[in-house]
Amino acid sequence: MVKKLYYYLVLFSTILFATVACNSIPTAEDCQTFRTGEFSFNSKSAIRIVRTEKTQKEYSLEDEFVDEFSIEWIDDCTYVLTLLSTNKPDKEYLIPGDQMEVRITKTANKGYEYEAKSKLKNFTGTLIKLK
Repeated sequence: MVKKLYYYLVLFSTILFATVACNSIPTAEDCQTFRTGEFSFNSKSAIRIVRTEKTQKEYSLEDEFVDEFSIEWIDDCTYVLTLLSTNKPDKEYLIPGDQMEVRITKTANKGYEYEAKSKLKNFTGTLIKLK
């Protein structure tokens, strides 16, 4: 009886772990949805991100800031942004020529979570797809 109970507990735990693990890793198809479009950090953010296959432009609805990046997809869920130009350089963040690697870590219907790494900073965040 104890062996049977132990068997079912191990089986249930394995199935539960496999289900959680499979659902938390984005697939190539999930990430494809976010290769292009218009994004924001949240519904109240004044920052907009417009992404095409080769460029990403970030700008503010409130002030004059504009950053333009080239984008290179390393795989279906990882891309590298290279800052091409900015009208508000920030030496503690990025200056033209600097790169940032971004990995999509989790996807949902309207957005994704990511991890980003630059030479000076590592951070995580969420983007919501607007269009």
